[in-house]
Amino acid sequence: MSGSRSLALQALLIDPVVHSARAAEAFLDDVLRVHRDYLPTFA
Repeated sequence: MSGSRSLALQALLIDPVVHSARAAEAFLDDVLRVHRDYLPTFA
């Protein structure tokens, strides 16, 4: 993993289940906050 929030967001946005950029950003924020101990490259 590169730790790039931008790349993670792009990956979410190409998923057909994700219907808006705002929802993807909110989801990414939540995932990174909840799993920060396991994703230190995103800190």
